[in-house]
Amino acid sequence: THRRVPPLDLSAVSVLTNEAERRWAHHGAAVANLSTRTVTSDGDRTANNATSNSASTTNPTNSSTTLTVKKIVYGADGLPIDPRDWTRANVWTWLINLAQSEGLDISPELAQKFPMNGKALCLMSLDMYLSRVPIGGKMLYRDFRVRLARAMSL
Repeated sequence: THRRVPPLDLSAVSVLTNEAERRWAHHGAAVANLSTRTVTSDGDRTANNATSNSASTTNPTNSSTTLTVKKIVYGADGLPIDPRDWTRANVWTWLINLAQSEGLDISPELAQKFPMNGKALCLMSLDMYLSRVPIGGKMLYRDFRVRLARAMSL
């Protein structure tokens, strides 16, 4: 038989923004900012290969990839402005805040229907929202898409 993993119970998760900021600051900015990489253009890569092939000793680690710092900007609601940066706790906060403001039923089951981070929400279609939350799924989908569009236009 095919068994499903039980949904994640997030009812005991603390989603205080100060706590999240404290954790990031505690672990150091360098660790938190290693998630974004920039690769040089193909022309630069070809030029690097040409010079390294003509040199008598070749350095196997050329600097074709460099790390850049990505600063997460928070909005007035305490969530990162770019939903792609949301953690599971941020998704839960967003669900609770939106449910409160729109008069939806707030329960631990609501968070259990979205056990994912912001990048996973980006992959969800309207039908996927509606299958999880028949009443309110369209509103959740629209709000998320508006936030994502705003973040991408910055």
